[in-house]
Amino acid sequence: MFNPESKYSLSIENLRHTGAIEFAGFSDENNEPLYIITPKINEISPELNLELKQQFQQLILSLWEKGFINVDWLEDDPIVQLAEASMDDEKLRSLPSLEKLLISDLKRLTKN
Repeated sequence: MFNPESKYSLSIENLRHTGAIEFAGFSDENNEPLYIITPKINEISPELNLELKQQFQQLILSLWEKGFINVDWLEDDPIVQLAEASMDDEKLRSLPSLEKLLISDLKRLTKN
């Protein structure tokens, strides 16, 4: 899991205080705090913002390669859609925590 304190001089509390992240709740899996990244992160730490974007892109690519999501990479602004595998609880258990969390978020977002 990404830990901003390991590489940057920013703590979670500093990021919250500056408005770069906001508390979003707790994970279902292990009750760890979850945070939403705000646009202000780029002002506070462009390097951290870039690393978080790269991490997200890697997660999307991994889920696509494993068949959990569908993405039309040829589009200018690709749309991510849940694939049938993302509804299979047994297959979901095989995923790393961050990938499970992303699938869970995508399911939540597509319900609305």
